[in-house]
Amino acid sequence: MDVSLSLNQKTGEFICCPWRNIHHFFSAISIILVGIHLGLHWNFVSNVK
Repeated sequence: MDVSLSLNQKTGEFICCPWRNIHHFFSAISIILVGIHLGLHWNFVSNVK
């Protein structure tokens, strides 16, 4: 399996593997969901001392 990096000359981005975009998408979704979860429990979080 070839995982060598190549540089896209137009955008200057490295192109490695097709799963990288999927990984970034689901990482962003998980951060959004953690924020929503924290917001729903904010009264508990702010009252813990």
